[in-house]
Amino acid sequence: MKICAFADIHGNRVAWEAALELMLREDVDRYLYLGDSCGYYFDQLAVYARLKHIPGLISVLGNHDRAFLEIAAGDENLRRLYLHTYGPSTELLLDSPHAEFKTWLQSQPDKTGIPEIKALACHGAPWNLLDGYVYPDTDAHRFQDYAVDFFFIGHTHHPMLREIGPQLIINPGSLGQPRNGQWPTYAVVDCLAKTVAFREVRYDKQKLLAEIEARDDSPAYLKDVLLR
Repeated sequence: MKICAFADIHGNRVAWEAALELMLREDVDRYLYLGDSCGYYFDQLAVYARLKHIPGLISVLGNHDRAFLEIAAGDENLRRLYLHTYGPSTELLLDSPHAEFKTWLQSQPDKTGIPEIKALACHGAPWNLLDGYVYPDTDAHRFQDYAVDFFFIGHTHHPMLREIGPQLIINPGSLGQPRNGQWPTYAVVDCLAKTVAFREVRYDKQKLLAEIEARDDSPAYLKDVLLR
């Protein structure tokens, strides 16, 4: 069985469209999305419009997705925090026809398995499903408490493959905002051979940078992280 895993698109339509074109050419049995369509950049609905048509998609909720649902439900303190910290992306989404997208997010689980293999997939970590951070240098002994062969996680925006005995811990990296100074990535996992290939996605970064610069209400971080 082969799985194409990807995560953390964060409204970056330009990178997402370039990635999706490559991913759909992969010879895989399942597509696995580890959450976070929301936050940071401006085209969450355009991301969802393509995401929902991926055949056989398995997906989970991300922490920014959950935050959007809480803001949409009326959490004004969180709304102000998001506007100040992350810029206008959530406000733009709230002002758009987002009902179908919100319903889809509400249907997403915090974690999921994959029927054909012993796997656990979540956005963060098995012990903190949406908010847990597992970096390449994080102590990973807690994974041994779970009787699965494959862990698929996101959230850190760092691609990662770690082996804990017979277990594999896989983070495909971020398609929307990588934080390791590289291009966006996704991962193709051969579960029988236990091999993981990270695919780099090149896209027109200047197009996204121009969209950010055109908005006076965008924090400098949105641009700076893309230029690392």
